[in-house]
Amino acid sequence: MAPEILRGEKYTPAADVYSFGVILWEMLTQDIPFKGRSIPHITGMVGYYRETLKVPRHSNKSLRKIVNNCLLYEPERRPSFEHVVKYLEEVESESKKDDTVSPVMIKKL
Repeated sequence: MAPEILRGEKYTPAADVYSFGVILWEMLTQDIPFKGRSIPHITGMVGYYRETLKVPRHSNKSLRKIVNNCLLYEPERRPSFEHVVKYLEEVESESKKDDTVSPVMIKKL
């Protein structure tokens, strides 16, 4: 859940963008967010103390960028879904031109 939702604030589409960022993080890391922590602990750390999920440095640079932007603490700083889709389409288009991104990497996502 987005930090503002954990704090009981007004829901906006930016909360869904945050949740999408968490899903992308899960796909990249194949891990459980905040594994081993209780709900109250997560609520405090994420909702009030700005803790965020870390994307491993070895992850695809372009995907790391969009995940980090989706997980920004301030809802107004997160991209819109329109921006996310446009960015991912550009990443896909560039990956077709660039031999450094293998089809195997894309299939795993």
